[in-house]
Amino acid sequence: MFYFSSLFSGEFFLCYDPQKDYWGFLTPMTVPRIQGLATVYNDSIYYIAGTCGNHQRMFTVEAYDIEQNKWTRKKDFPCDQSINPYIKLVLLKNKLHLFVRATQVTVEEHVFRTSRKNSLYQYDEVADQWQKVYETPDRLWDLGRHFECVVAKLYPQCLQKVI
Repeated sequence: MFYFSSLFSGEFFLCYDPQKDYWGFLTPMTVPRIQGLATVYNDSIYYIAGTCGNHQRMFTVEAYDIEQNKWTRKKDFPCDQSINPYIKLVLLKNKLHLFVRATQVTVEEHVFRTSRKNSLYQYDEVADQWQKVYETPDRLWDLGRHFECVVAKLYPQCLQKVI
């Protein structure tokens, strides 16, 4: 078991081996960043999104091969920054997924309205692409900013909107 940490704007990536009680440096990422999402998938560490040195959000995807000590750049997650996305990396049925909550603010007759759309994307490692596999239907009202469920079925007729 290893623990990973990114330091100093992502320029250094450390791993900890508790059996040896040792922290070691890994090969630097091709796109240094911090505050990203990481998980182990298919014998690699996937590091997705993050913030670069100038505090700009990015949706870069890289995979670290533990055996070769090498980062490989993958296709970036296709996301429009204007929707101010909240993303959560999850493994479902041995597949890499990203839960994305997109928030849009519209102004209608001097009234601000906030709407959120929740989507689930699945990564295809062979094609090196992200595919949207689910999106909340328009008839389902806003589930709120704390909604993060990706494994349960929702039955909209059972939900009640509280005013």
